[in-house]
Amino acid sequence: MRCVDTNNAKRILKVVLPVLMVFSNMFSQNNKLIIQSGASFAGNGEISVKDSIRNYQNTTIPGRIALIGSDQSIVNEDGMNLQVGILSLRGNGVKTITGLLVVNDSLNVLSNTSLNIANSTLRILDNSANAGQIITNSNSLIEYGKDNGNEQLVMGGVYRGKIKLYGKSRKSLLGELTVDSIEHEGWAISVNNNLNINGKAEIDTLLNVNSGSQLTLKSDSSSIRYLAGNDGIIEVQSNGKLAFINEANNGIGTIRTVDGEIIFKGNVNSNGTLAITGNGVMSFEQKVSSTNYLFSPTSTVIYNGADQTIAQANYGNLRLANSGTKMFSSGITGIAGTIDVENGAVADAITNSSIIDYNGTGAQVIAGLQYYDLRITNDRGGKQITLSAGDTIKVANVFNVSASNANYVTTDNVFEYNGALSQIIIPFEYYNLVLSGNGQKVISDSQTTLGNVEHRYNTPVVVNNGVIWNIQGSLITNENFINNGEINIGE
Repeated sequence: MRCVDTNNAKRILKVVLPVLMVFSNMFSQNNKLIIQSGASFAGNGEISVKDSIRNYQNTTIPGRIALIGSDQSIVNEDGMNLQVGILSLRGNGVKTITGLLVVNDSLNVLSNTSLNIANSTLRILDNSANAGQIITNSNSLIEYGKDNGNEQLVMGGVYRGKIKLYGKSRKSLLGELTVDSIEHEGWAISVNNNLNINGKAEIDTLLNVNSGSQLTLKSDSSSIRYLAGNDGIIEVQSNGKLAFINEANNGIGTIRTVDGEIIFKGNVNSNGTLAITGNGVMSFEQKVSSTNYLFSPTSTVIYNGADQTIAQANYGNLRLANSGTKMFSSGITGIAGTIDVENGAVADAITNSSIIDYNGTGAQVIAGLQYYDLRITNDRGGKQITLSAGDTIKVANVFNVSASNANYVTTDNVFEYNGALSQIIIPFEYYNLVLSGNGQKVISDSQTTLGNVEHRYNTPVVVNNGVIWNIQGSLITNENFINNGEINIGE
């Protein structure tokens, strides 16, 4: 029997085992493409791979790479990237990318195949066709960067993460697209299918939202630098905020929000509709012109530029902010909520002989402004209509009250008729009443004034025959006061 030198055997194993492992690894590399540092490729041929691709350098393969197996991967080691001319994915299973993969010419994902780009970047510089599934997560990035004048088609589907669009080619959609966020610069986007953005969108130029299509912004703060047209729908949903940075040209479509916010920083030219359907906010910093305005009674519209014309519309709450004159348009402007004038703004309802109609269906506050025609209308369901306490409400022409089931609160308020033409002083629960201006003031119906009546200089006043006028405060008169009725001071 021979004795075995165990120490010598151990020394032999230390030498032999690493060699065996190298050979084992070499033979286990079957069906793989391994790109070593220093490798180079030329030609337009095809390389079909049944297993994985491992890339150890920044590599360009000008031809076609076809992944034809089942579960496969393209792994870029140590932050390297792989750039291919054409990438074709077929066969069953999931094809997984690690790192940056650039496709120069076309990407083809065939049916029954999935492409996994979770935590990775896929850059497409020309065309794409997707009949399979794209798997993403919040760290995924898909870039479309075609840099010539031809159109580049963006794959439809539901994706997590970001889509980035750039280059000198118009972008349009192959199908309906839902994504977490979009970043765009360069030539315009055409939304020819529904586009749903769950988070932030930064769009340079939106060429058009086609009729029948909708751009939906669901949350976060988004921006569109230029809006060239919209024949479909642009919608900002609850918690969303969209700013149009420059001039916005709306076609025959609708720009709307429910409870979100839309800001127009430049001029707005619209042949369609601007709408707020819930408690949302829409603000205008320059000129606005639209065919239709649809603002819910609980909405808020803000004019916060310099000198501006307030569009003729039915508003919920109307805010006039920042220095400058806000001029009401001619015709009827409806107010279902409140008018607030703040930060140095001046409201002008006189120049265009505007009619301001407070037409809410519940409680309302009548702002202390100078009006031309002032109306209070609609059934109020027993709620209060309050003339702004401590303020003066001035009417230069007609005051018309047809609201029903209303309770009026006028305490500590001044109501002034100050027109240059003849005015009828209608019966109303005035607190303090001032009669001024060059136009004749006619008391044609019996009424009660709860506070003082001040008749100012150069204002003719006529109390008609048969009128009983009870004044619970004082009457302060001036010249041209003609009384043909009965005035009771202190009654």
